[in-house]
Amino acid sequence: MRYACLFRIKPELKAEYKKAHDEIWPDMARAIRKSGIRNYSIYFRDDGTLFSYFECRDPGRAFAYMAGQEVNGR
Repeated sequence: MRYACLFRIKPELKAEYKKAHDEIWPDMARAIRKSGIRNYSIYFRDDGTLFSYFECRDPGRAFAYMAGQEVNGR
């Protein structure tokens, strides 16, 4: 199934947020894949609006898995 989310961050935090997501840690990437999330993308607008998209069979299970991962707490 395909899922999307629209949310907003403070525009002045865009560069920091984008950098953190562009330079994903290898262990975070592994955890995301293991959770069942696929094709995860984030699109940014200058006003701080973000659109995220991902594919997953069971997002509740995927998010519960990610919540229990040490890397997610970092």
